Amino acid sequence: MIFVSFTLKATLNHNMAYWGIVKSWTVFLFIIGIAVAGLPIFEWIEKSKPRTFRIDPPKFIFYVIKAIIAVVIMVVITIQLERVGVWTNEKLVAYYLSKETEDTVGQIIGERKVSYTIKTTHYKRFYVIRYNVKGQIIEQGLKPSYSLNIGQIYKVTYSKEFPSIFKVGHKTKHNTVFK
Repeated sequence: MIFVSFTLKATLNHNMAYWGIVKSWTVFLFIIGIAVAGLPIFEWIEKSKPRTFRIDPPKFIFYVIKAIIAVVIMVVITIQLERVGVWTNEKLVAYYLSKETEDTVGQIIGERKVSYTIKTTHYKRFYVIRYNVKGQIIEQGLKPSYSLNIGQIYKVTYSKEFPSIFKVGHKTKHNTVFK
């Protein structure tokens, strides 16, 4: 489960169409995978559990502390796996943008909130850029930035192999035609 969720995060995190689903499912799969991998640790902690607090208070307190530490470590590992997956995706994007690329123009057409669920539903805001790749219109998300303006046209460099992998360059003149 950990491998599958890491692979999903590393390969699809850049794509706005999959971002919400990948965010929700990878966190869920990371948690389940870490919990399953940590079962022997919880079994070891459970074996040291005293019957009650009244019989042996220090041993019971130590048992509770071990359980809390195990849960905290698993949460930290899950967060770090999420971060490493995002970092890996950024490196993958950089790799494909260092290979065969083409340039086109793209227009930021608005904002979109993409939902993801981790216990409750949350939203992440993206600017949507639309660009043309050999007759196919692609819409992708960008992190909102003060340097980007809705309605503005920008140079877009995309990977020939995976056109959904792109980077935004400088603004172009308004008289640039975008279809």
